Amino acid sequence: MAEFLSTLQNLGFPEILLWLLSFAIVYGVLHQVKLPQSNAARAIISIVVGFLVIFSAPTEIISFLSKLSSALVMVVLGILILLVFLEIAGIGKGGTLIKKYEVYFAAALVIIAVLVFVGAGGLQLIGFPQIDISGQANVTLFFFIVIIVAIIWMVMEGKEKQEGPPQQRQ
Repeated sequence: MAEFLSTLQNLGFPEILLWLLSFAIVYGVLHQVKLPQSNAARAIISIVVGFLVIFSAPTEIISFLSKLSSALVMVVLGILILLVFLEIAGIGKGGTLIKKYEVYFAAALVIIAVLVFVGAGGLQLIGFPQIDISGQANVTLFFFIVIIVAIIWMVMEGKEKQEGPPQQRQ
């Protein structure tokens, strides 16, 4: 995996990613405000702004985007694998598990996004000292504990609903 990422970096993937990001943002804003009227003119303006961003972007931003994109790809793959296992186990039929606990899933996604941002070096970009979370064993152990606690909580909540309220004596 490290060789693949270094090959992408040597081919200029971070610069391409930065150009695509700036192009998409500028084009989306121009499309929303409907200025100019022509789609071709919006595209040309977006292309030029994308190249201007590449020429003026410091190397820290490019390396940050490279780390961020590789981490986000890993997170998305992990979420897809988790959803496949939930479907195989019959727990999340048709997305009912996600609908039932949507607040908790949203909170987990926000926490994951913050961790990816911090891990990619985002704190340095906004002026804070970098937090070292490179102890992969500690992070892995933390996520396993969170997953185990979540599974136990969901199973216990399911048992309480199956048993129902205690019946009154007559």
